[in-house]
Order: sequence, then structure tokens, then C-alpha cells
Amino acid sequence: MLKKIVAIVLSAFFFLIAATIVLSIFLNSAMQSKSELRPFAITSGENMQAVAKRLEQEGLIRSALFLQIIAKIRNTDGSFQVGSYAIPQNLNSFQVHDYLTSGKQVLEKVTIPEGHSSTRIAKLLEDKGIVKKQDFLKAVKNKALLESTELKGLALNSAEGFLFPDTYYFNLNSSAEFVVRHLVTAFFNELKTIVPEFDLQSNKQLYEKVVLASIIEREYRDPSEAALMASVFNNRLKINKSLESCATVVYVMTEEQGLKHPERLFFRDLKRSSKYNTYIHRGLPPGPISNPGTVALKAAFFPDRSDYLYFVLKSPTATQHQFSKTFADHNQATVLFNKQR
Repeated sequence: MLKKIVAIVLSAFFFLIAATIVLSIFLNSAMQSKSELRPFAITSGENMQAVAKRLEQEGLIRSALFLQIIAKIRNTDGSFQVGSYAIPQNLNSFQVHDYLTSGKQVLEKVTIPEGHSSTRIAKLLEDKGIVKKQDFLKAVKNKALLESTELKGLALNSAEGFLFPDTYYFNLNSSAEFVVRHLVTAFFNELKTIVPEFDLQSNKQLYEKVVLASIIEREYRDPSEAALMASVFNNRLKINKSLESCATVVYVMTEEQGLKHPERLFFRDLKRSSKYNTYIHRGLPPGPISNPGTVALKAAFFPDRSDYLYFVLKSPTATQHQFSKTFADHNQATVLFNKQR
């Protein structure tokens, strides 16, 4: 009788093991045979249970509980990394687990053009799904964040001017603070290449160079003229003559007054009230009007030497400017320009 009971118990035990193995094989099996990619994002603060449940709901695994068991066995409950993923549909549960704990996030390529303001950068990043516009703009003015970067000591209210324009790869739904910090770090990495000894300058000198570079960035069309433009602005600063940069007026109109980018400026525009308007205020504006790239930064730190005080485009479609030493010569160049409009 005892042997019979033992036999029944053993049979039940082995049947249970066999059933468990079969069930595990089934629960672990892929939902699809196709290798097509499915987008999936893990957000900050989302726990393992929530992630597993969504994976099941979205048809990427058969059982949320089975995935949780895998994570428990492997002690990876807290190892699912925040980010955006593209998960092949033919992965089994173990493979999905490994995929999400390996951090194989989808990276979105974004190119930030030279001369973009933080507002335009924010819109570009939002359009790419990297970060929300308002979150980015808030981070740009986060003083605690700025003080935790290479900007510490400059006592800035904004990272404007220090958001280096380049091509980047970011996770979708990235942290705004991370993106701002990354752009600022890229700026100083580039600055170290351009001016290895830049840190020998005072904070005031450094900031003024960046402000000047931001103006040059919005003024030059031909890179070969950038350093010559820098000399014009420096010459005007030395004699306390207003810079009269059209780019600063456009900044006032688009960034401060919310107007569309003008096709051309009128005399009334040159009188717009703003500390950034270098037609009515002498010296540099109170801050950068754009985020300059390598060409403009090099020009600001290594300007040409010249006696020029003016420049104007040679024609409406030209990429080069006519540089002049006197107001009379500049007027002649301007008249020629207007005749070609």
C-alpha cells in the first residue's frame, strides 16, 4: 500500500514538473514569429510590475507574472533601464528581459544648427520627441543646474549661448536637465579645442566673447568673413560706437516680441525698445542672442585686425559683404545694395 502511495506521489510530482516545464516553455515563447520592431518606452519611476503588465498588454510577452519571476530569479527587479526601445516581436520572455536590462535604447538623431536660440532648439527637440519644449526652456534657466556644470562661477540666469550646435543622439523622452547639461559640456569641450587656455580669462571676458560670437554667428554668411566681422565689432566697441547689428534687432523681434522672422528690416525696426537692440544701446547686449558654433567662436576669440567700422551685403542674394572704413564709403555700398533689391 505504501509503495502504491509513493508511486502516486512521485507520479504526481513528475507530472507537476513536466507540466511546469511545458507551461514555462509556452509562457517563454515569443508572441510573434516576425522580427518586426515594436516601440516601447520605460519611464522614470515605473516599477517592474508596471513594466511587465504593459509588455503583456502590448503583446510583447505572454505573461507579466512569468517575466517578474525571471527578474526575481536573476535579481534584476530594479535593472530595467529607463528609455525608449524598439523590441523585435520574435523575442521570447527571457530575451525581452535581457533586452530591457541591457539598455539597448533607441537613440534619436538630432542636428542643432549654428545660431539657433534656446527657444528654437527647444522646439526642434520637442518635434523629435526628445524632450518637451517647456521642460527644456525651464532647464536652460535652472540656476542650480547651471551651477552644477562648467558654467559654475559665471552666475548666469540662462545657458543661452552655451548650448553647442552639433549633431547628437538622444533617447526619446530624455530628461531636460540631461540634455542641457550635455549641450553645455559639448560647448566647453569644443572651446577647449579652439582656445586651450580659455580658462585663463576672467569670467567677464569669457562671457563677453560668447556674446560677441552669438552676434557674429547671426551676421556672417561666408565663414571666411567671420573674423573680419569680429574686427569691425571690436573696433566699434573700442571707440564706444554702437554695434548696430541687425541680428540683435531680429532677436528683439522674434525672441522678445514674438514676431515672425522679418524678410527685411525697416528704419522703424531699428528703434524697437530693448536692451538687446544695439542700434539704440552702445556696447554688447546683456546676453547672447544665439548659440554660436565653431566658426563664430574662433572669430570672437581670434579676430582679424583691420580699420573697418562697417559692413553690408554686396547684394540681396550675396554671401559676402562690403567692408568700409568710413561712413561715406559705407553709404555708397548701402546705396548700391538697395539698387539691387
